[in-house]
Amino acid sequence: MLRAANRRRRSPTIALTAGRAGAGAGEGRALGNHFGLVFLELPIGMDHPLERLYEVRRRMQALKGSYQPLIALGLLNAVGYGPRSLQDQVTTLLGNNA
Repeated sequence: MLRAANRRRRSPTIALTAGRAGAGAGEGRALGNHFGLVFLELPIGMDHPLERLYEVRRRMQALKGSYQPLIALGLLNAVGYGPRSLQDQVTTLLGNNA
C-alpha cells in the first residue's frame, strides 16, 4: 500500500525524442535520422500556468545541454545491433518509464 501511495505522489514524466542532425552533414555526408529518448519530469506542483511553462522550458534547456540525449542515442543504437528479444525488452522498459 505504501508503494502505491509513493507512486501517486511522483510527478509525471514524459518521454521526448531528442533529434540530432547527421555528423558532418556540411561536409557532404548524408543527413541521418538519429534520435534518442530522454525523460522530462513535469512540474505539476506549480499553480500558475505561465510559471509551469517557464519551468518546462528551463528543464528542457538543461536537458539539451546535458549528455543524456547522446547517451540515450548511443544506447538505442547499440541495442539495435542486439537480438530481437533484447530490443523488445528495452522498448518495454522505456515505455513503462514514460
